[in-house]
Amino acid sequence: MATITKNKKIKDLGTLEIMGEKFVVLKKEYLDELLILLQSVIVGERLLKEKKTRTFTEFLKSLSKR
Repeated sequence: MATITKNKKIKDLGTLEIMGEKFVVLKKEYLDELLILLQSVIVGERLLKEKKTRTFTEFLKSLSKR
């Protein structure tokens, strides 16, 4: 843990650099929304390939089951 703390630099608000790697820090609420959008894109692409469609409401119902 000491190595990470020693090499940690905060350059900009919301950006973190640890051992040369840059990370963006997101609030949990934003991360949850980003994950929902990503799941939507992935499932949407799969449905397009299968030549199927569904509504956004059906997608939201599938999220609540997980």
